[in-house]
Formats: sequence, C-alpha cells, structure tokens
Amino acid sequence: MGLFGGTCGRCGATIAPSARTCPECGARQEAGEARCDNCGPDVGGATGPAIVDNRWRRGEEDFFTVISIEDARGFFAHEFIVEPGTQAFLLADGACLGTVGPGRFTISNLRSAQRVEAILVDVADTDLQVTVNGLLTGDPLAVDLTCRVVTRVGDPVRLLQSLIEAQSRYGMEHLRDYLCLEVQGTAQEWMSGHSVAELAADMRLRDELKVALGATLRETMARTGLELVQVRPVAFAHEYLDRVTGEPAWAYLQVSEEQAKLQGRRRLFDVMQEQELQQ
Repeated sequence: MGLFGGTCGRCGATIAPSARTCPECGARQEAGEARCDNCGPDVGGATGPAIVDNRWRRGEEDFFTVISIEDARGFFAHEFIVEPGTQAFLLADGACLGTVGPGRFTISNLRSAQRVEAILVDVADTDLQVTVNGLLTGDPLAVDLTCRVVTRVGDPVRLLQSLIEAQSRYGMEHLRDYLCLEVQGTAQEWMSGHSVAELAADMRLRDELKVALGATLRETMARTGLELVQVRPVAFAHEYLDRVTGEPAWAYLQVSEEQAKLQGRRRLFDVMQEQELQQ
C-alpha cells in the first residue's frame, strides 16, 4: 500500500486508496476519508465524512450532504444516529420514504433496498444574504441590491436528480451563487423600469420588487427541488465619490428621511441633488 491508505468510516477496516467501497462491510467511501498511514490526519478534498461510526452528520459549510449506502442489508442491521442539528431525507431505490430528525434509529425494512440514499440538511431553514452588483436604474445608475433569501429542501427526489448530479456535497457558497443568478435577471428588469427619483419617493416599490422576486424564485427553485420560504430586499446601495472628503462613500435608495437619520445613512436622491447644486 502507498503512503496514503484508507480507513472505513463505518467498521474501521483498511481500504486500498482506489477503493470506492469497503471490502469488509460494503460501505461507500466518501471523499475526505483518506488518512495518512504515518500520522493519521485527513488528507485531500472534502471537509469530512458523512458517516463516522454509523453517525450521520452534515458538513459544516454544506447546504446539504448526500450519503449513498450500497450495502443496505449490512448497514441497516445496526443502529444509526442522526446527529443534533441534522435531519435526513431517506430515499430507497429513487423514492422518498420521509424524513428522520436527530436521534437513534433502527430501520429494518430498508435492508431489502438495492440503493439507499440520504440527503442530510440542517433542521432549520437556511437563511442567506445575497448581493447582486451593478444593477442599472432607468437613469441609468448602478445600484447594488442585497436580499435575504430563506430556503429549504422541498422535493428531495428532484433535488437529487437536478442540482447535485454526481456531487456528494453542495456548499452554502454554491447555493449563494445559484440564488444570485436567479435574483439578477428579475431584479435588473424591475430596476430598469424605475428612476432614482421614483425609488426615493415611493417606499412601496420595495414590496413590488419583493413580489416579483418571490414569483421568480418559487418557480425556478421548485424545478430543482428547493422551496422558497421568504425573500426580502434589504438594501439598495450606490457607491460614489464624496466631493468633500474625496473618499468613496455609499448612498441608499428606498430609505425614508427618518430611516436615514436613524441609521446614519445618506439617501442617493439627496446626494444627487447636492452634486447638481455643486456643479
């Protein structure tokens, strides 16, 4: 055996570096389980195994982690543990059987399945801040939009088929990048229909954008097995050069005069008027 051997995360047997399953118990070997024969620490790729001593856990930076169990008869002959903070969608031969939350389980009726997969996710909904840069108003003026997007897994079978392909892990940054692309098109179309003056005068326009983004995200996310819980625009910001200080500064849209005073922010409409007077 070479310098980097392998150790089965379930039974501890020694495995050749190229092996994808354990020769003793049949468990699939995930990326990140390789260990150095000399000193022991993990080497290579992923952030850690999804199964350790029959304990299921999601990677800390993962939106979801997928584990595949090829030897269902052997695996489900023993108790398994879903660790605190994690819930698992169980799929047998492509059909979703339901969800198990944190705890200890023995599920004997899965031993006859040809293929069992589990999608491990956080028990709480996922709340991400998503920022799309350089959206143009009707003036045109570049504005950065920041939204809060709350999501969760809605259809685990569709998710397994569409988003992850052969991946066993799908990180939070992957999810953020996906959401940015989905937000960008709708937000740009909406933003181009409004001038800075309109956005400064009518605070209800934020709700209009919220509805537009919600309609788009619900449709596109459903196609990938995700479910939108909530989307909320939280900031419209424009970077400009402050003529007094000579330093870059930020000005904001969809902020009332009262809010601007409380938050210590400058309104973009006010900044534009000042700059026009200074010319």
